[in-house]
Amino acid sequence: MRRRSTTEGQIEVRGKSIDYTVDGDGMFSAELNGETFKTESLRQLKDKLLARAGKKPLNIPVTKVEETERWRSHSGKALLEFTDGILTGIHSANRNLIVKWDDMSRSEQVTHYGATVLRRLTEKERLVLAARHNAKVRAEDEYDELLRSLKYEQADTGEE
Repeated sequence: MRRRSTTEGQIEVRGKSIDYTVDGDGMFSAELNGETFKTESLRQLKDKLLARAGKKPLNIPVTKVEETERWRSHSGKALLEFTDGILTGIHSANRNLIVKWDDMSRSEQVTHYGATVLRRLTEKERLVLAARHNAKVRAEDEYDELLRSLKYEQADTGEE
C-alpha cells in the first residue's frame, strides 16, 4: 500500500541548492534544468544531479507539428497545428526530448521526435508545409477513390 506523505529537503550540488522530495514509498526526486530525477537513495540522487549539473542545458528553438483531432475539415484539407517551444534537454533515462512550450509554464517530455518536432519554423515554412500536407491528403483521397472504383465486385461477373 502506498503512502502519500512526502518529505522535503535541499541538497548541495556544485554550489547550488536543489530542492528534493521523498515520497511515501521512499523514492527521492529532484528537478534540474527542467529534468526530473528519481532514485532510491539520496546518494544516488546526488550522483545523478552531479552528472547532469556539469552539462550545459540546451536552449534550442523548436516547432512541434501535429494533425489536429478534427484532422480533416469539410473542405477536405488536413488541419495542422504548430506549437513553438525551447528544447532544454534530453531525459537521462529514456532519451525523450524535454521541451518547454511557449504557452506553458512547465517543461514536457516529447516522445515523438523526427517529423513532429522540427527546428523553429518561419511563417513562410509553416504555410508551405501546410500546403504540401493538404496536397498529400488530397492525393491520398484520390487514390482511395480510384481503388474503390476499381474494386472487384461480385456483380461485375454477372453471377449471384
